[in-house]
Amino acid sequence: QKPRAGEGDLARAWLARAGRAAAEDAELLERSAADVFLHADLAARRGVDEAEWLHFRLMQIHAPSWHAVEQVNALLKAKMRSDPSTLAKLMDLFLTCSQESRDALVSVSRLHDAARRWLKEGNQG
Repeated sequence: QKPRAGEGDLARAWLARAGRAAAEDAELLERSAADVFLHADLAARRGVDEAEWLHFRLMQIHAPSWHAVEQVNALLKAKMRSDPSTLAKLMDLFLTCSQESRDALVSVSRLHDAARRWLKEGNQG
């Protein structure tokens, strides 16, 4: 099984990074980490794997709004109920298609290629 990180791991990393100055803000950092995991933990397994974290960060950076993120995540969660590997497959496909890009952007033609590959491999929805 793939390694998973929990909200405690994130809070500890933030605290370690911030150093002694953050000790008084430990509770705030812990609550912030909990909030991040409300959005990042798509499989609701009390922690995220690499694909979930990458998806969360890419959506955080590139999505036009949190409403758009919630719409995409709702569709992903529904698909993941029938195929838990959906997100990992999509992230692998994205990473393959974006290899030539330095800023995680993919051209329209590369997206079309990715969609064709996705469907050819028997994925639906």
